[in-house]
Amino acid sequence: MKTADEELREITFVILLADIGTTEWKTKLESEIKTNYSAYIEDGSLKIIQAPPEYYDTMLTFKDDRYVNWRTKQNFDYSYIMRYCQHMSDYYMQMEDDVTPVDGYYQAITHFISSQPDDNWVCLEFSTLGFIGKLYHTPEVVLLADMLLIFNYSQPVDFIFPYYNMMTGRRSQMRKPSLFQHRGYYSSLRDKIQPLQDKFFDFPPKQFHGDNPFAFLETNLKYTADFPPSLAYSKDPGFFWSAESVESDSNFTIVFNSTHNLSKIQITTGSQSHPSDTARFAILEASEAPKDRTSKCGQFNHIASFKNGEISVDKERIVSSVGKMPLKCLQIRFLERQVEWLIIREIAVFIDK
Repeated sequence: MKTADEELREITFVILLADIGTTEWKTKLESEIKTNYSAYIEDGSLKIIQAPPEYYDTMLTFKDDRYVNWRTKQNFDYSYIMRYCQHMSDYYMQMEDDVTPVDGYYQAITHFISSQPDDNWVCLEFSTLGFIGKLYHTPEVVLLADMLLIFNYSQPVDFIFPYYNMMTGRRSQMRKPSLFQHRGYYSSLRDKIQPLQDKFFDFPPKQFHGDNPFAFLETNLKYTADFPPSLAYSKDPGFFWSAESVESDSNFTIVFNSTHNLSKIQITTGSQSHPSDTARFAILEASEAPKDRTSKCGQFNHIASFKNGEISVDKERIVSSVGKMPLKCLQIRFLERQVEWLIIREIAVFIDK
């Protein structure tokens, strides 16, 4: 996944070479990273670090428990990299080397931060798995680093960070859908299999990239805060997902802030893991601005019916259906009940320029 150059100006990636006693392997890996990513190292957006051997002198080891030794070493590693990064930025996010991000992950992270009602949060979570994608205010991450060392052999990091979050008295917030998926199969602990998958990582990137002028999204379908209507229309990763079956005359409406002539409309529903949550008995309608100022939309006219959960209409079809007048509203309306829930993965609206 390539991160845009303008985003790299706001991100620093720190890689900790954590293995002990394998100098040859670490030297080789460091050389490969420097060869492949020299430009990022030179401009400061990528740093490679390793802890001195004496850092681990106080770490207890247990002869008959490889797992406890492994998770203890993890806590030392996490604590070291947190301390290194404590004055480096406004936010710190913990990541692993075997995860895949979604397209637009950086914009999604910054948008989620800015969407918080206040700054009284301790942790924003962008993955449901382990310690992946956990974001903290960097100035306080050293407190978590201390806690990892205090409980280094008695608890794994997956247990320690929720305790820390709770002790602060501030809220943690999980973003769904997740932004990162675990791709590894073998753990760094020898002979340990760890085929973990984030069940909320379930969507492809937005593919149509519409103009999507400013609009209000409304629906009479029930939904949760994790999958609001705005995610279907937004260019950020995510989708709308109803929290109930779709009843006859259910609707999903886009109310533009001002009227627009449109050249194309593309809508896709369902997902890879939930292929049945598509728009089955639905049509797309449009209206011009209402003559009655008390209404948001005028009279709706049929444009097209969903086929295989998708709609794609061009300017000719739009004009033949509703005329050349600029449009104020678009509406997805269901003609029959469907037992399945509804995922609207993307709505792309193109303005006729």
